[in-house]
Amino acid sequence: MSSATRTKPLSSRRAGKESGRSWVRLTMAVLATIGLIDTGSITAKRWGWIGSSQLIFRGVMTVLLVGLLGLGWAASADQPFAQSGRAAPAVISASSPAKIALAEHLSSVGARVFTAYWCPHCHDQKEAFGKEAAAKLLVIECAEDGANSQAQLCKQQGVQGYPSWQIKGVVDSGVKPLNTLADLSGYTGPRDF
Repeated sequence: MSSATRTKPLSSRRAGKESGRSWVRLTMAVLATIGLIDTGSITAKRWGWIGSSQLIFRGVMTVLLVGLLGLGWAASADQPFAQSGRAAPAVISASSPAKIALAEHLSSVGARVFTAYWCPHCHDQKEAFGKEAAAKLLVIECAEDGANSQAQLCKQQGVQGYPSWQIKGVVDSGVKPLNTLADLSGYTGPRDF
């Protein structure tokens, strides 16, 4: 096996994996902290500064603290990060072929949905479409601190509530059933949403 063959998989696995280095740094910092606390506690015990029960208590508290920090880190690792603001939660429901067709139709006729990342009704509207179909919609972020914010456009269009749909030049707010969106946009495809 040539050296190029051996190194290629390793380099491709490491490409863009900066979070792995952060994990190693955090692990090393936690281990160093445990070592310092443990060494300090043993020294204090030898010199008679603390009793056995205090030593056990400190050890248990250290383990709990490190465990909680580790859980916090694990929960936040590999989470999506918006480059320029706060992002809406990910859509997780699946899309049917009819939902995807409706989303493609809405995009083709220039329909837009005005949303805010913090709006639960906006998330409900996207979940009604499903992950694949929601990705095909023209979504306008209206929150000023949201990722890819177009707050000025939202103000220009007179958006006052979220979500708001703009279909054929008419802005209408509120979560809409998919059949209603199909009717408003002139969709003629399958309707087994």
